[in-house]
Amino acid sequence: MKRHILTLFLILAFVATSAAQNGPAVAELFDGRYNNASYATVVYLSGSKVAPYNLTRYRSLTLTLHKQKVAAIEQLLNRDAATATDKEITRLGGQIAYAALQIKRKNKNEVYCVFYRNRPASSGGQKRQITLILTEGRATISELKEKFKQ
Repeated sequence: MKRHILTLFLILAFVATSAAQNGPAVAELFDGRYNNASYATVVYLSGSKVAPYNLTRYRSLTLTLHKQKVAAIEQLLNRDAATATDKEITRLGGQIAYAALQIKRKNKNEVYCVFYRNRPASSGGQKRQITLILTEGRATISELKEKFKQ
């Protein structure tokens, strides 16, 4: 009996945390952990600066990391790809080289767009330079691609 109650409790805890998760999995990378890192460039924009792009929020992160740490970020991207309503992913050598994902926001007429690029760092070796962009708003990935081309 105790075993059944424990199992039920664990299932309920899992469902509660899954339901409580808001937004894409990669959003956790914008929790401030890289704000003061010398190997990172972090940008946060909102309001009138992003409104012309039909966005409410823009966040970007450029990191120079060892290949092994990039794999953890790719796990988050793969989780988001599973729920994306529109996606484009390019893989090279088993790693994600480029990704563009669109994820519907719950209870809103907006979407999250995730853009990711992984390339060798200028320092070479096992280091990679990754750029991750996360947007929120009404703009779709195709609309944002067009805007960024201009």
